[in-house]
Amino acid sequence: MMGWHLEKTASTCRERSGGQGYLAANRFIDYIAMAHAAMTAEGDNRILMTKIVKDMITRHIKEKKPLPAQKYNPKTQLASFMDVTQPDVLLDLFTFRQRTLFAKLLNTQKEL
Repeated sequence: MMGWHLEKTASTCRERSGGQGYLAANRFIDYIAMAHAAMTAEGDNRILMTKIVKDMITRHIKEKKPLPAQKYNPKTQLASFMDVTQPDVLLDLFTFRQRTLFAKLLNTQKEL
């Protein structure tokens, strides 16, 4: 996804810079070229992510490995957080998202 975001950002910056955006000094073309290379490689990332998810499901079901634990419950405590940019709060938010999406995936898999 980063390749797609880089390409969109570099293209938008080049377009909004007008004629200046075409100058080599601004390096927009270099960034667009890098983005195209990354977008090509991202197809490989999808295969890798599929393998990772398969391994996670296998570990969870066969080996009874639990998902990462949370300190906080974002559903009930998010409004009380003074600063959600703290690393421990962010980690818990990402862990909550991972647990929620993984549970949804397992439920979908059971329905199939």
